[in-house]
Amino acid sequence: MSDEQSPLPITEEVARIDKHIIDRTTVRLETRTEAIERVVREQLAHDEVEIERVSIGHEVKEAPRVRTEGDVTIVPVVREEVRVEKYLVLVEEIHLRRRTRTKNVEIPVELRRQSVVVSRLPPQANSEEADQ
Repeated sequence: MSDEQSPLPITEEVARIDKHIIDRTTVRLETRTEAIERVVREQLAHDEVEIERVSIGHEVKEAPRVRTEGDVTIVPVVREEVRVEKYLVLVEEIHLRRRTRTKNVEIPVELRRQSVVVSRLPPQANSEEADQ
């Protein structure tokens, strides 16, 4: 064998990785909560409203304003009412008369009519038509 025909060695590198867990340190956390009780004093106020509805029911020309009398605030409540008068007035009458009239007319019309003729062929003639 000559040098040109000698086989060349082919090599391949392979990597191998090993892992190991190493326990280095341990950490411990602890929390503490301290509770302190104190008394807080404060004066709170609130208002109470007493509502009284007073019926009035008479007609006014315009809506009264909100007013205060002593410690009472008066809020007027109004509504609009419509007064309608209806009556009938005969304005006119319409008189209709019906009359029937006839008239003879001649209209040219093209009418079409179709008919079907059915005839049976002998079996040999049927097979020749099928070949065509």
